[in-house]
Amino acid sequence: MFVSLPVTLRRCLGQQSGLVVDLTAGAGNLLLPWLDTQDSTDPNKIRALGVELDKENIPKSTPSLNVVNANLAELFPLLLQVEFHADVFVLNPPFTLFWNIPELTNSEDKAIESQLATVKMAIAMTKQGGQGAFLVAKSAWQKSISQDPEIAQYVHSRVEAKNLFRPYADVECVICFYVKTYKRGRESHYEDISFDLGTPDANEQLVAAARQVKSERQYYSMYPEIWSSDETMDEQRDRFMAAAAEYKVRKRAKQPAVAGTTLSTRALALRCISPTISVTRC
Repeated sequence: MFVSLPVTLRRCLGQQSGLVVDLTAGAGNLLLPWLDTQDSTDPNKIRALGVELDKENIPKSTPSLNVVNANLAELFPLLLQVEFHADVFVLNPPFTLFWNIPELTNSEDKAIESQLATVKMAIAMTKQGGQGAFLVAKSAWQKSISQDPEIAQYVHSRVEAKNLFRPYADVECVICFYVKTYKRGRESHYEDISFDLGTPDANEQLVAAARQVKSERQYYSMYPEIWSSDETMDEQRDRFMAAAAEYKVRKRAKQPAVAGTTLSTRALALRCISPTISVTRC
């Protein structure tokens, strides 16, 4: 029986409760294993959130899952403004696009590659003690992502995934797992693991890789800041939806969603807005 990659990612990351986010969600495939069918009829129990630019890709009726139609590069500044954080991020960002996100580059003119940008955004919004996984091209990992200290210091396992997209694409990929903790003593170390989906024992390799990742992750569970949070899942979700609502307001008004601008009263109505943000009508 084939073991799916989204299910394997869930097993690697453990049974942690809390909010799960995919910043480039597509149809939400990476989020599906996290959905709790017992809460599927209650909109207040949504624990999986996503962002997707192409409206046609968004699932129409998947319970416990909310994927918003937005440009991530424009939504991210608003998520920062409302101080959004989540427990888990699962990511498969688009390859080799270039985005203008001054919050990441400290420049209005400098573009940043989409895989590096998405991972940097996720790390910034992962709560202290939270965790995640990101699937990227091996070349992007080697060239830029592994060279970024704000990312590399949290990565505990790197899985080399061979033949992951064949026969549709011949791209060498890696799946990296991280835990965002104040424990910085292993900045230069991560466990190297590999599997090859083009071999007859692909399932066994995938399961073995998951065991290794879980074992490495458990190293961090000895520290008290792991798996602790002062913010409830409802509060996290409301911050996300406040930013998404503000994004829609600004798109209709053709107003850029940039850092430093104020939030509308509609966003405030969704509560949990940081008290340090001034609020005016757009």
